[in-house]
Amino acid sequence: MKHLFKTIERDEITRVVFYKHTGDLYSFEEETKQYDEFAEFGPYSYWCETYVSGLYDTAAAAERDAYATISWLKVCQGGGFVVSRTSRIR
Repeated sequence: MKHLFKTIERDEITRVVFYKHTGDLYSFEEETKQYDEFAEFGPYSYWCETYVSGLYDTAAAAERDAYATISWLKVCQGGGFVVSRTSRIR
């Protein structure tokens, strides 16, 4: 099982989500918001994974690799326009 513990958002349609897994392992996923429409229900949006990392021993290692792997995070690393949210791990 995995629990979200941190989100870094570039804008309203792109984000990186960090997870803590059972067994004290960590991972991250880049996601983009997608839009679709069903005739019966109308328009809706959902998050789609665009990159899924492997597992890391520490949260710091996962975050280091995210900054090295996700191109827009590299640009924002110096204090660019991103929103970082930390969630409580359950």
